[in-house]
Amino acid sequence: MPVIGVSIRKIDRERIKPIDGPVEIKNNTHIVNVKEVDMQAFNRKGLNVSFEYISEYNREKSSYGKLNISGDVLFIDQDKQDTIVEEWNKTKKLPKLVNIEILNSILRRCVIKSMSLSEDLQLPPPITLPYATEKTTEEVKKN
Repeated sequence: MPVIGVSIRKIDRERIKPIDGPVEIKNNTHIVNVKEVDMQAFNRKGLNVSFEYISEYNREKSSYGKLNISGDVLFIDQDKQDTIVEEWNKTKKLPKLVNIEILNSILRRCVIKSMSLSEDLQLPPPITLPYATEKTTEEVKKN
């Protein structure tokens, strides 16, 4: 069940006002559409999975900024492709393992892109970054 690629179609970004205190950052990824497409480079049919990734910066009822990334994932699963499209058309859901693989591909691409966009807009990063700290004397003694 390989993901062939993730392409970004559209990026909308806006800092509504400067951050003046703590904000809540909500990240949301959802599949918008699934359709079968001809992949001439591979001499076969594949799936085009359209998605939207959104990061919203809010505090109480006040909005500070928003990042919106739309794009497509190209996906091939010759054995299950027809049933994936049928299930999508009926339920607007993907099979669990397919969904996980596609969402992970979207997140890898969009989180990296949104990190750069948030820095450009002087917004906090959409995910918590690791940081170095000095070890306490107790931690040094244990190692």
